[in-house]
Amino acid sequence: MNGSEPYDVHLKELSFCRVSEEVIGEDVAALAQKIAAADNWIAPISVERVSGIIMDGNHRWHAAVRLGLSHIPCVLLDYADPRVKVYEWERDELFAIDDIFRVVMAQQVFPYKTTRHIFTPALPRTEIGLAELTLAAQRFA
Repeated sequence: MNGSEPYDVHLKELSFCRVSEEVIGEDVAALAQKIAAADNWIAPISVERVSGIIMDGNHRWHAAVRLGLSHIPCVLLDYADPRVKVYEWERDELFAIDDIFRVVMAQQVFPYKTTRHIFTPALPRTEIGLAELTLAAQRFA
């Protein structure tokens, strides 16, 4: 992969994704209300393609759970992809990718705003109706 390929958006079951950072409950509630009001999913989450680790989108994943969705739009990536860079929020230094796997695969999560993922180019937007994300389970069964 040379970094010039376009991103693909996939509908993945919520259970595929592994939460990687703590979230703020009030922010999840507000985001869920905003998504419900739009009746559309606009920002896919980025997920490591094999492990399901959420790179960016922990609040959106929790909002999807709160809304009772079965699937969520995801951009599946690999940490070796040159379009993906991960930094520490506080020190603006590169984050050790091995630490992400070690912590999340041990079913633990990082504190809120530990990592900052940068995607170049930016991730795409979607317009997927919430009904489709609820009914997806029936189509994929």
